[in-house]
Amino acid sequence: MLIRKLASFSNKMKRLRRMPVGDLSGSQLLLLPIIYSFDNPPTLNELAEANESSYQNTRQILEKLESTGYVTILPDEKDSRAIRAILADKGIAAVHKYYRTMYGAVLHLYDGIDDRDVEITLRVLDTLYDRIDSLYASSITAHLDS
Repeated sequence: MLIRKLASFSNKMKRLRRMPVGDLSGSQLLLLPIIYSFDNPPTLNELAEANESSYQNTRQILEKLESTGYVTILPDEKDSRAIRAILADKGIAAVHKYYRTMYGAVLHLYDGIDDRDVEITLRVLDTLYDRIDSLYASSITAHLDS
């Protein structure tokens, strides 16, 4: 039942990612606060990992955000193969608006759930994440051995 509920929740979150907000897709909008959360402009690899998305998909989102003036993409000063994303003023304004409008909605998700329940849920999810990673590793190993 837990796995079924997690899968259902994941599907609902994916629907949110696809919903357009103004001139941005949900995926574009959600990438902006991720960029904002870094202390220094993140590399594309860092963004893809933080966004739990592929490098190519994250690059496409970034390129669209750049073409609409939300971010600037610059080559890394130390590694010419890497690129970094910097929020433009328009991107920073969008993040601030996102936080103002989403704060209440996110609080509503947690309404009535105490901190202890959140901590327990996070522990369970961390364990499941670790174990699913080991399933992937053993699955890959099994395919290599056959």
